Amino acid sequence: SRRAQTAASSAAVKRFAEQMITAHSGTSQKLKSTVAGLSPALTPNDALNAEQQALLAGLQGKTGADFDTAYA
Repeated sequence: SRRAQTAASSAAVKRFAEQMITAHSGTSQKLKSTVAGLSPALTPNDALNAEQQALLAGLQGKTGADFDTAYA
């Protein structure tokens, strides 16, 4: 979603990306706060899985309308 802020050409795609960033940042922070209080403490894994890595790779090198179509 951060890449969409610079690679997208559509204002709607950029707004959607901003909403995704806000939502995911909030839920990630809540998750980290919740698991930190557990015993034993848990650490969420921030790494992308193979499917997520493939989706991200499909966006690399795309800009403008091509990016908008792939992202949406």
